[in-house]
Amino acid sequence: MDGKRLSIDEEKFRNLIELATDGILIGANDGIVIEANSTFCTMIGRKKEELIGRFIADIPFAKTSVEQTPFRFDLLRKGQLVVSERELLRSDGTKITIEMRTKMMPDGTYQSIYRDISERKKYELQLLDYANELSELNEDKDHFITILAHDLVSPFNTILGYLGVLSADFDNLDRAAIRKQLDIVHNASTKAFNLLQEILTWSRSNSGTMSYEPEFFNLKDICQKTVDILEPIAENKNIEITNAIDDDVQAYTDANMLRVIIRNLLTNALKFTSVDGKVTIGATEHDGEIVISVKDTGKGIAKGKLATLFKNIHNKPTEGTSREIGNGLGLVICKMLAERQGGSIGVESEVGIGSKFFVRIPARRN
Repeated sequence: MDGKRLSIDEEKFRNLIELATDGILIGANDGIVIEANSTFCTMIGRKKEELIGRFIADIPFAKTSVEQTPFRFDLLRKGQLVVSERELLRSDGTKITIEMRTKMMPDGTYQSIYRDISERKKYELQLLDYANELSELNEDKDHFITILAHDLVSPFNTILGYLGVLSADFDNLDRAAIRKQLDIVHNASTKAFNLLQEILTWSRSNSGTMSYEPEFFNLKDICQKTVDILEPIAENKNIEITNAIDDDVQAYTDANMLRVIIRNLLTNALKFTSVDGKVTIGATEHDGEIVISVKDTGKGIAKGKLATLFKNIHNKPTEGTSREIGNGLGLVICKMLAERQGGSIGVESEVGIGSKFFVRIPARRN
């Protein structure tokens, strides 16, 4: 009777192990596998015969998994529950992440329970990515506040200062003096307005609220309007701007986005080109793309700075050839807007020779 009951209990135990929803291995106290349930075999795509009789470390764990988290038989012998995360190699070469819970049994064997947590780990990594992205956005927000606090102080001090002088001494100033001070106020106002526009553009593009509205237009005409706006800056440094785009080049993209890109690239070219230099804007069509280039004879960019030029809004602004100072947002905005149009942006540069920025946009976006 006792033998029969023992046989029944053993059968129940085996069924309990075999039908468990988690993978289970049972091993001898020397680490040799003596039992594996179907769930574990299915989990790693191997037959039970391939596992029984092997040392636990020879089960197909990823090498780094064993190196980083060695098996703790010393803790098991003390009666402790050992929990670890590991990677298992499936027979098809893929990996799964498992949670392994091992405890020594009263008879000296050990039992390891394996739960596939690959999906959970995937979601954990996604949450970590979201947290990092949120952290970066918060850093960007703080950076914007710093820019606003720093870069807007100077133009508004100028505006308020000169308007105060005009208000106090208006009756004593001649027309030439009034004109000069109004020009200074106008330039400071333009600088403040452009800064606010750049931050608004970055914010809208980064949040996905800037809509892409493609249309057909003449590329040379669009670029020439931007050249005309920046001509006074070029004249102050005696820089020659050449619009070398063919008259018949037609683009199909968002004209407003492209204007922002061209304005930023031309402004940068003028900023870093010395007096009597040259800036040329051109365009070519090839393999379904239009490549717009802005080339200058400026001071060029060191190779070490090229890798992060379009990536980091925290880049320290570089002083221009006439000590012009920007806010460091322009090229980051250009990259975002180029990609929003299905294109890309790049640069070739040599210190002391000049730079060539190029924007690739689809000739026609379906």
